[in-house]
Amino acid sequence: MDLPRILAGGAVRAAGTISPRLGAAVALPMFIKVSPPRPVQPAEAATMWNARRRSIRVPGLTRRGVDVVVYEW
Repeated sequence: MDLPRILAGGAVRAAGTISPRLGAAVALPMFIKVSPPRPVQPAEAATMWNARRRSIRVPGLTRRGVDVVVYEW
């Protein structure tokens, strides 16, 4: 494991020891990175067309919430 991951894990654990909410606030930015959509390849097109698309609301730490698009097969 590389040093940045070790330090990040230590920071999350230390913050979580003080408060679970603080631990979540420290960890959340590490997990909310969303990559840009990529084009659907021809071999994947049939599978994508069979997906059911919907939105769910994720409350988040501030309870304001954000809508996230999900696909279900």
